[in-house]
Amino acid sequence: MNKSKDESFTLIVPISSEQADRVCYILDWLKFAEKYSTCSVIVVIDNYADLDIGQMQEEFKNWSCVKRVLEVKCGNPGGARNKAMQFVDTEWFQFVDSD
Repeated sequence: MNKSKDESFTLIVPISSEQADRVCYILDWLKFAEKYSTCSVIVVIDNYADLDIGQMQEEFKNWSCVKRVLEVKCGNPGGARNKAMQFVDTEWFQFVDSD
């Protein structure tokens, strides 16, 4: 008997609020993630500098694969991505650099 396996996975992408210029890199590969119904993306914006991140958040709203955009204050990518782990609802996940 063949058991069906859940192939869903989550990509966690930390980005600093000071790296708004890197959003374009994420948008480039989101078009590929959109093609896979098994892929979910969590974007974690580390806003330790207290900048206005409204524009960054808006950039991700139109992508169906982006399940959540979090704002955290950690000051480092490791802390930011670890905060996102509590929102992963798939068996598999991977951390992805913003660039």
